[in-house]
Amino acid sequence: MKLPHSALAAFAGLVTRFHRDERGVFAVIFAILGIVLIAMAGAVVDYSRVVQAQTSAQVALDSAALGMQKTIYSTPTPTEATMKTNATAVVTERLADSTLTVNIDTANINVANGSLELAGTVRVPTAFVRLVGFPTITTRIKSETVRGNTQIEVAAALDVTGSMEGSPLESLQTATRSMITTLLGTSNTSTTTRIALIPWSISPDLGTYATAARGTVRTSTAITNVTWKAGTARTITGITRANPAVVTSNSHGLANGDVVYITGVSGMTQINDRYYTVASATTNTFALAGVDSRSNNGYSAYSSGGTAQRCLTTSCELVVSSTAHGMSNGDSVYIRSVNGVTYSCGRRCTESVNTVWTVASAATNSFALSGSNGWLYSDYSSSGNAWCAEYGCTYNYDGGYIWTITDCVSERTTNAYTEAAPSTTLLGLNYQYNTRDCSDIPEIIPLTNNSTTLTDTVDDFVATGYTAGHLGIAWAWYTLSPNFASVWPSSSRPAAYTTSGLQKIAIFMTDGSFNTQYCNGIDDWYVSCDSANGSSSEQATSICSNMRNAGIIIYTIGFNVSTSNQTLLTNCSSGTGFNYFPTTTNELESVFAEIANNIQNLRVSK
Repeated sequence: MKLPHSALAAFAGLVTRFHRDERGVFAVIFAILGIVLIAMAGAVVDYSRVVQAQTSAQVALDSAALGMQKTIYSTPTPTEATMKTNATAVVTERLADSTLTVNIDTANINVANGSLELAGTVRVPTAFVRLVGFPTITTRIKSETVRGNTQIEVAAALDVTGSMEGSPLESLQTATRSMITTLLGTSNTSTTTRIALIPWSISPDLGTYATAARGTVRTSTAITNVTWKAGTARTITGITRANPAVVTSNSHGLANGDVVYITGVSGMTQINDRYYTVASATTNTFALAGVDSRSNNGYSAYSSGGTAQRCLTTSCELVVSSTAHGMSNGDSVYIRSVNGVTYSCGRRCTESVNTVWTVASAATNSFALSGSNGWLYSDYSSSGNAWCAEYGCTYNYDGGYIWTITDCVSERTTNAYTEAAPSTTLLGLNYQYNTRDCSDIPEIIPLTNNSTTLTDTVDDFVATGYTAGHLGIAWAWYTLSPNFASVWPSSSRPAAYTTSGLQKIAIFMTDGSFNTQYCNGIDDWYVSCDSANGSSSEQATSICSNMRNAGIIIYTIGFNVSTSNQTLLTNCSSGTGFNYFPTTTNELESVFAEIANNIQNLRVSK
């Protein structure tokens, strides 16, 4: 079928008008421009996110560089590939954003100047500019760390007194282990950082280093005999009732001035079980000086029997034979492990010579036990040792107690607040009645780069004893002092103060008031004398001052301490920023982490 001409003309006109009509173009143009406008407006949001991501990534990279810088001294030196991989992992972990892609592509290591340079990119996904063809934006980050000191020596003096029992001690252990890892890592190969560990309460425990610090302690000498008698007993055949009494004993062999003990007499029993001085001696008789045995003095007539035994001393005391014992009159001596030499003091009561005595009649190879009634004791059987019981000996007798030497120390009264070498002035001895207060504390660990040794010691911390804070801070100094080098093994000896690039740092942590100081090696609370150097707090103040003057940086940490102790620790520290007063276990751990990072003494240079 064919359309009319008029219809074709009308259709052609309609097409022409449609071609020329522009009324719908605006909508199309607006749609296209809308996409661009939205992308441009959203670009501000995307840019803000990129800046935020870059800032966070830079902080994370700086932290990674600080933490990884110490590993450049490991043997062998880590490869650049390893450092890039590790740094990428650290930054990714700390960003904690799975939408960000981190790639550390540069790791420049310079062991000579102690620098580590890290650089790379962070790719950030976009939300708006992706509409115009930009699904991600990549930004670069860079960090360089340089060690400020080539050598660091750290001494951590940590309070393990009884008040730290429970969660405080556990947090201290956690914090200390973390600090050790931060400073040394776990490879035990650091050549620039060493740490000394000084757990303390009534004192640090010197253990195997005690002799080098305090000197040799006098021990014991062997006992070969204990007796009060000289020769055999003389038989008595008569005693006069006269002034003085005269004893008949044929060929007695006694001399004027000898002392005899008489027993076993019948009749004149008043004469028994006493000792007398011999006078007017003849071959078969001798007088008892000062004894009026006449009946009007209550003496009965002699009947029969009796013996006269010559004594070794004027009071018939026990005399101990011990070669080169080294003791003097008035010294205390502790007799131990003697077999025999006992007496019965009543039902279920036996007294032994094995106790503390005062020395009398001292000679090179013997001494008497002052006040002992020798005739009461059974004969010596075997064995035994004589221990001096004075300051400087294994035992110290004071206040009615036997105090036992420990491997701990006390203050010295000469050069008390200085780092004078033990060869100049020995450290004070330490005696305890209950040695567990000291022996339970792990031994001091002098400077070492062995993190395993240090952390194993931290694991052994126990809470016990009182607070001798001055000794804790003093021994932090001594582990850092080159004057004490001879005390420590060669690998643990502190470097000279003048060593180029060296920094010596002490960390002192406590939770209590300083309440323990010593007199003659014994806590002065228990003896009749006071510490010659004053209170523990006073001593600590003087020691801290001298440490700072020696160039040692001191960090102090007071965990839940009183206001007065805050003042003490503030004054002890190296100033603002070097004293901390946490009140919770979480804060305590954070403080140690902060100090560890500070001690790294690194700076971000680029």
